[in-house]
Amino acid sequence: MPEDPIAQSELAALTRRFEEVAGKHDREFGIIKSDLTAVRLQIGNLDQKVEALDKKIDRNQAQ
Repeated sequence: MPEDPIAQSELAALTRRFEEVAGKHDREFGIIKSDLTAVRLQIGNLDQKVEALDKKIDRNQAQ
């Protein structure tokens, strides 16, 4: 049975749309991963600052 050119055209269009959306999602996921990494670094820095402040408070209370 010969292939239907309309069906083939529709399939090609759907495939292109799927690939475009998949590419967009990959880029957005990359951005989210990057943002999450930045947040984790900031939390780590805040943890260090809090720890330093705790030590300073302990020293001041000991005096």
